[in-house]
Amino acid sequence: MNNSNIETNIIENNVKLLNVELSDYVFIGHNAELSDVSVGLRTSIGKNTKIKSTHIGKYCSISFDNIIGAPNHSLKAISTNSFYLRKKFGLCDKDIIIQQPQVTIGNDVWIGCNSVVLAGINIGDGAVIGAGAVVTKDILPYEIVGGVPAKHI
Repeated sequence: MNNSNIETNIIENNVKLLNVELSDYVFIGHNAELSDVSVGLRTSIGKNTKIKSTHIGKYCSISFDNIIGAPNHSLKAISTNSFYLRKKFGLCDKDIIIQQPQVTIGNDVWIGCNSVVLAGINIGDGAVIGAGAVVTKDILPYEIVGGVPAKHI
């Protein structure tokens, strides 16, 4: 973890951070997991949220129980299951990791609880994602979306 000033941040219990860069005054709730993430100034991330391969701007409010950077499964491979990518199943010599595209979240974005943001999505400044939304397409600045899949409100 790389911090500009760890004393200004609040990181609650059982948080897992791997290759994470935090700005100042960041809050991360219980049981959150962040991997390959940068978090902007005064951003709050709720409990049980899982974030992978994401750049998060300043002053964002990310509620609890979210998944950001959810990986996609190839529809062109032998199977949508990953058994053919794992050494322990005997079909390859070493585990094969498929890199997912990065998620970019602008500044002052609000993401309601229980939302899913797929890998490679861009969310513009000031956007709002309603609780329970599944974001499958980019969101414009100051756009409000909700539903499954998320649509403009």
